[in-house]
Amino acid sequence: MPAGGDDTTGDRIARYRKLRGLTQRGLALRANVAYGTLTKVESGHAVAQPAVVAAVARTLGIDVDRLTEAVEPGAPGGPSLDERVEPLRDALDAYDLPADDIEPRSVEAVAADVDAVCRRVMRDGVLAPVVGMLSGLLDELVALVHGHAAKDPRAWMALAHAYRCVQQLASRLGLRDLGAVALDRMSWAAGGADDPIVEALRLHERAHEHLRSGQHHHAHRLQKRADSLAESAPVGAERAALTGHGHLAASVHAAQDGEVDAVEDHLALAGELATKVGEVPDALWLGFGPTNVALHEVAALVARERHQEAVDTADRLRLPSRFDATRVGHHHMDLGRAHAALGHHERALRALIEARRIAPQVTRFHPTTRRTVEQLLMAKRRVPESLAGYARWVGV
Repeated sequence: MPAGGDDTTGDRIARYRKLRGLTQRGLALRANVAYGTLTKVESGHAVAQPAVVAAVARTLGIDVDRLTEAVEPGAPGGPSLDERVEPLRDALDAYDLPADDIEPRSVEAVAADVDAVCRRVMRDGVLAPVVGMLSGLLDELVALVHGHAAKDPRAWMALAHAYRCVQQLASRLGLRDLGAVALDRMSWAAGGADDPIVEALRLHERAHEHLRSGQHHHAHRLQKRADSLAESAPVGAERAALTGHGHLAASVHAAQDGEVDAVEDHLALAGELATKVGEVPDALWLGFGPTNVALHEVAALVARERHQEAVDTADRLRLPSRFDATRVGHHHMDLGRAHAALGHHERALRALIEARRIAPQVTRFHPTTRRTVEQLLMAKRRVPESLAGYARWVGV
């Protein structure tokens, strides 16, 4: 669909509506959007709020990006990263201000969409394209928990998971302030969910953030609280995935601190759990199982600067044809770092290119990618175009 430079979201809604043969009143009725709101948005007399755009996109059977004309953050001529995530900041701020211009769908329908978005962010590594849909879901869920679903723990649980999805997206984009607010909102929603796993998951993610920033003492205390809460939950895949993933994260950071015994202990405990439960990729979208344990064994070796051993171990791995793209992307970033340290510059670049192919947005914003590219640039007297182009893509 061609679009001029002054094309607005309202213009695009009107165009797709007409293509579907719908009147304004017909679209408003099907999307559960106030008729007056839709007419004002199409005419440019009102800003299209995320919940409205998401509802209209669902009804028209198109992605939100087709209406917002979103492009990848940092692309030439496109919005900045901060501008792209502004709808999420607004949705987090409006946690106690339910929208009055949209009728939310059923809890089951919204929860199913939350599950789909969480999978795209946390397993597939899709970031920027889901901002519009995610902010719209938050608006719907806030309306639900402040309305007829106020006492429905399923609505609160879906809201808690949606807030966690924001935190994960923010973390991958390097927006720690946004992630911190999302975790705070997740705590609020967890109270209504009445499920120890939800609060344990929040503590786990908070512990992970502390690990990333080097605050290991706080991280260990938080993870201990998370494990304690998880123990009160029924035995099952979610509990095992949460506990096991905590051990995997701790193993890498113990490796960074040179705590060899702790690395082996955490990997062994995670391995025992993985052997018991097998591959449970969809449990809390953590991608836990024997494959993830094997990938973290490589990551721990790289963190301990045992680069040749990491490469040799990775060469023996046989990954499933379909596995968590985010984790596999991280694996290739780790291999890029190891090859660069060993002086295998071409293999390092090939690993980074593979990471970009598998999880492009996660790879682009990850600090490991930037550090490895900088290392490769410093090692070259004449920079080949393949590396120069990759460096431009990363923003080095």
